[in-house]
Amino acid sequence: MPEAPELMVVREVLERRLAGLTIDSGRAVRPTVLRTLLPDEFEEDVAGRSVDSVSRYGKTLTIALSDDRYIVVIPMLSGRLWLVA
Repeated sequence: MPEAPELMVVREVLERRLAGLTIDSGRAVRPTVLRTLLPDEFEEDVAGRSVDSVSRYGKTLTIALSDDRYIVVIPMLSGRLWLVA
């Protein structure tokens, strides 16, 4: 699992790259990681929402979306995120 300083760098990069952008589509590469939505529901729920901010609490990243929706990321062992822009 990435350490807190590494996650701070990831948070800063995501904040710079994502804040203010609108999400065209989203996909959970491994749908088993979703805790509250089915894969199709996730894709529908994030599409069209804008990214308000990215924050870090401990070893958790939170991507705040419009309309009070959030994507919470717990990087686990590899700490990989794919950003396709």
